[in-house]
Amino acid sequence: MSHLEDRILNALETIRETEVLAVYGQGARSVRELVGKTGIKAKEVREILDMNNLPTEREEKVLDAFYSGVRSYDGIAEETGLSYSAICLALRGNRLKLPRRENCRTTKNRIKIREAIASGARTKKEIARVAGLSYQAVCNHLGGKVLKSSDSLKEEDLRKVRKAIAGGATTRMEIARVAGLSYPVVIRNIPLAGSRIEHDCYRKLNRELADRLISEGVVSTLAELGRQAGVSGERIRQYMGETGQRGRWKNAQVERREAIGNAVLIALQGKYNRASWAEQNAFEYASGLKRRGVWNSRWDDLVNLFKVYHGAKESGGDVPIEELGERSGFHKMSVSKVLRRTRLKTLCSPIKRVSRKEVERRKENVQQCYGLGLSAADIAHFSGLAERSITTTYKIKGRNCERLPCRGLTYRVASDIYEAMDHGGFSIDDALELTGASGIAVQTALARRAEYSAIIRKALKIFHPSRRKEGKPYLAIDERKKIYGKKGLDLR
Repeated sequence: MSHLEDRILNALETIRETEVLAVYGQGARSVRELVGKTGIKAKEVREILDMNNLPTEREEKVLDAFYSGVRSYDGIAEETGLSYSAICLALRGNRLKLPRRENCRTTKNRIKIREAIASGARTKKEIARVAGLSYQAVCNHLGGKVLKSSDSLKEEDLRKVRKAIAGGATTRMEIARVAGLSYPVVIRNIPLAGSRIEHDCYRKLNRELADRLISEGVVSTLAELGRQAGVSGERIRQYMGETGQRGRWKNAQVERREAIGNAVLIALQGKYNRASWAEQNAFEYASGLKRRGVWNSRWDDLVNLFKVYHGAKESGGDVPIEELGERSGFHKMSVSKVLRRTRLKTLCSPIKRVSRKEVERRKENVQQCYGLGLSAADIAHFSGLAERSITTTYKIKGRNCERLPCRGLTYRVASDIYEAMDHGGFSIDDALELTGASGIAVQTALARRAEYSAIIRKALKIFHPSRRKEGKPYLAIDERKKIYGKKGLDLR
């Protein structure tokens, strides 16, 4: 940076500081009011006030309450009407501290936990159930505290163990399975039950039975396969890895499902002529699959999909694939696949293809509007293009649009304000209600109408070349029909 540029920047900063201090001396105490009257960014206004040790309106309220003897966040909030974060910022800027406020929800949860413990709950899961809280919330409050089981819980465990032994359970694992308890709890309660059960002996794998079960493919889970073979599911997994039968078991399951599917198709084939339109299409789709076993459990859902499709087609209108999937219980990609394989057309309007030349023209228009300072939402409002596509284009280019000086004010909002004031003859209060903007935003838009209107007219001229040179800074009726008469178009 040259010496001349440095002097120019210093001069500009001095001018801004003088302007802010002059408005501040006239009685403006809030940052929002200073920004609205000077047009300087809020960040720069705060820096100028900090350098000159000038409090804002909020800080004055907080300091008055603090020095009057109020020493709690809730008390200051009640007296000033400010939020907790605003009070924290004001105190932090003046190097003042208050005792940390306890979260109201945290206090209520702690009270519920204490009441649950007082009522007899002794485990974290039981406390969560009695207090009506999540297990994670109880753990967060109790931390690493371990609550011992009460005598009643110990007696209940012992009773379950005795009942399992009396029912004929002879091993510790069998007692744990019958009683529904963990293995360590069973080991601890067996001596108390007056029984002596040795450690479970090593269970040997019945290889012949395991090979037969694997080749049949009837059992679908490792746990059940191990139980029938007399070992754990992990031991069966190891055995299939040792003997290379993992693929054999999976193929046997597929063959079994396909055999069942073929048998069902043969049974349905004799009823094809008497079946409904939905059942006929479901049969044609299922018979054309290579793996026919995959639809066995969803035959009713498949028939329901074609019923929903037929009903939507008879009623007319556009029905997107997502809606068909929601009605029938299928994912939208599955619905698309089923319709494509059965040669049925979708019930929504096809996407209009745009030429490459038109896409490039739209991108060029967006770049021109971006150069004017418009955001993605503004460009989408004035052009009718999809905002997500515009935002994606900005992200690819690595650009961010600079905001207007007033919070909540955009060129789209300014255009709506101008239209309300010109066409409807509304007052400022009516414009506030119609546009949803703040009072400062409306005042700023009206004060800078010449500047903002010129930018809006340029943007409208880019997307609507047929506009007259002296157009209004808002969409005309024919332009509005052209844009909002159809959905936003995609740039890509």
